[in-house]
Amino acid sequence: MNAQPHPSGAKVFINWYLSREGQIAFRNANNTIEDETTTSLREDLPLNVVPEAARRRKEVDYIEISRADWMEWKPVGDLINAARQKSGK
Repeated sequence: MNAQPHPSGAKVFINWYLSREGQIAFRNANNTIEDETTTSLREDLPLNVVPEAARRRKEVDYIEISRADWMEWKPVGDLINAARQKSGK
């Protein structure tokens, strides 16, 4: 990435992608049933481009649950291994 002809290009893209215009373009390009819950952290997107299930509401205090420091996968792995041993697989 540091040897690209336009090293600031990625920053420019990300700034646009996270903008209102970029998020509207993303929603318009991803409007399938599978994407109906894909949301944006932006609360200012037009309602007609964001399916109801994916709309953020200003009055709701959301909790971010995908933070890396909150994710401990060892118990999940232990549960899977125990289930495999119990099933003999």
